[in-house]
Amino acid sequence: MICKVEVGNLECFGCHGVKDREKEQEQPFLVSLECTMSAWSDGDDYVCYSNLCDMVRSYVKTQKKNLLEELATDLAVLIFSMSPSSIDTCTVSIRKPTVEKNKRADLIQVSQTLGAEEYENLTRPDVWLWKREYMASPKTPRN
Repeated sequence: MICKVEVGNLECFGCHGVKDREKEQEQPFLVSLECTMSAWSDGDDYVCYSNLCDMVRSYVKTQKKNLLEELATDLAVLIFSMSPSSIDTCTVSIRKPTVEKNKRADLIQVSQTLGAEEYENLTRPDVWLWKREYMASPKTPRN
């Protein structure tokens, strides 16, 4: 049996992009997440949706990335790290609503999918360091 966990259009704010104004002026982003799990238990190895959303919002707000592709990959790594033995795949999609409005496009979105095997082979020390600091923060919600 496959279980799919989805979070749609989570509103986040941050400074991401290649243009100077994008790096300096906070802008809105809509982040959608989809995780598939082939097995789960009633124990500690599960994905807490509230904590997941808080962590995604915090990462988008505190980190600055030139490319949304990089931001999406980092978020997928963080999500996998919450429950690595349960998650099979994680897809992160990021939309910039201000770009859609200005360009009159139906949808401008970047999506990255990360599988369990790819996750095991990734080395992202900056992401691991951020997560360690985030989890040590007294404001971080616990399961």
